[in-house]
This record gives sequence, C-alpha cells and structure tokens, in this order.
Amino acid sequence: MPTRELLSRIYLVCFAIMIPLFATVKDILPLPAFSALLETTVREMYLLSVEERVLVYGGSLFPRPANGNRSFAYYTFFGIGLTFVVSYVIVLFCVSRILRTMKVQTANSVTRSLRNLTMQRRFVSMLMLEATVPFFFLGVAVGVFTLAGLAGVELGLYALIMSVSVAAVPPVK
Repeated sequence: MPTRELLSRIYLVCFAIMIPLFATVKDILPLPAFSALLETTVREMYLLSVEERVLVYGGSLFPRPANGNRSFAYYTFFGIGLTFVVSYVIVLFCVSRILRTMKVQTANSVTRSLRNLTMQRRFVSMLMLEATVPFFFLGVAVGVFTLAGLAGVELGLYALIMSVSVAAVPPVK
C-alpha cells in the first residue's frame, strides 16, 4: 500500500472520530450565569483581585440549571472513550493477525527456527505490554481524578494540573 494511501486512511479514521465531538463545541461557551460562577471560582483559585480582568470558558460534567443543563458528559464518555476503544481495537487486530499467521505457518509445517518462533512470541507479548502499560499509568490516574471529582472531593489547585493530564490522555495514547 502506498504511503499516501496509508496516511489518508489514518487521517480519515481520526477525522471520523472527531466528527461527533463537533456537536459539543456549543457546550464550551457558558451561559452568562454560569460564566459568573466560573469567574468567581477562578478568582478564588488564583487569588485574583477584582480589578484584574478574567475571561473564563468552561463547562460542567453534570447538567446545571445555571448553564442551561449543558454538560461535558457526552464529550468525556463518548469522545475520550472512543479514542481508547479505537486504539485498543487496532492493537488487538495486529496481535490477532500475528498469532493467526504463526498458527497457519505452524499448521502448514513451515520450517522455522526456534529462535524465530521465540522472537515472534516475544514481539506479541511486547506489543500487548506496550498497549496495556499506558492504560494503567494514564488510565488509572485519570480514573482516580475523575472519581474524586464525581465524589465531590475538593481538589483545589492540583485539580488544574490533573485536568491538563486528563486532556492530554488521547494524544499520549
């Protein structure tokens, strides 16, 4: 397959994943009542004075009447979840194809050296390890942060640092 065609397919898959997220763009712009609430929160968190101008964009995970019952739940669970699902489907597809090829070659009595078979098995195990380690290091950290927010635990200034990590998970994956 030519490189241009391969890259086109990859970008088309990425674009197809992004299309449903465009529906959530309107949720980023808060209503005036909710914007005032966000502004107060930002002023308290950063210890800003009344004279300093603050422009805040944001939303909430759960619907709030002050924001017209808008929420980021759709984006969070559908958008980020979809990137996780697609990446793991690709990895599992690759692993299954490698295992199937090894099985067919073994069934057809293809002579292979023991070293070659060992290297293929190690490659498959390394591919699976490569796919699962980021899930545990990134996914568990994001899960703890998300569950703390859902449980109503006040995280303070550290929540900002973690929220950047949450936003960076799909690109890191």
